[in-house]
Amino acid sequence: LHNLFGDTDAVHISIHESGYTVDHYVPGDTVTEVLTYVQYGRAEMVDSVRQFTEESIAAGNITKQEAKSLIKHYEEGLSGYTYLEEME
Repeated sequence: LHNLFGDTDAVHISIHESGYTVDHYVPGDTVTEVLTYVQYGRAEMVDSVRQFTEESIAAGNITKQEAKSLIKHYEEGLSGYTYLEEME
C-alpha cells in the first residue's frame, strides 16, 4: 500500500532508438481494495448505505429512484480508482 490512496497505476516500458514500447500495464488499487487494507468490508458498507436509503424512503426524504441511483453511484465509486479519473 503506497498510502491511503493506494498504489497508482504503473507501466513497464522499453526504450528503443525509434521510441518506446509499453511492455506491461499494472492497474492501481480500487477504492474497495484500499478500504479492505484498513479493515472495511465492501458488503457491510453497501448494506449500511442501503439501510440508510430504506429509512430515508420510509421517512419521505428520498424517492425509491433516488435511493437506487445513490446506491448505484456508491457501488461504482467503490469499484473505481482511488486517484482522479476522467468523467465519462
